[in-house]
Amino acid sequence: MCTFFNFFLVVDTGFVKTRFITPQTGVEMLKVIPVAKFQANQRAGRAGRESAGKCFRLFTEGKLNIHLFK
Repeated sequence: MCTFFNFFLVVDTGFVKTRFITPQTGVEMLKVIPVAKFQANQRAGRAGRESAGKCFRLFTEGKLNIHLFK
């Protein structure tokens, strides 16, 4: 894990790429899945580590509470 400084703006798409292994073939692949609610909150916190920052989410608060994993 790496920490970056001087980030004042974060754009959150609401999705994350996760590595999956297909059990039948053993092939690794990346799947795009909705981000977990705690991950979305963590991303927002990255915007203001050293000073005030802003997080722009490309999804509504309703989707955060309903469609994304809790």
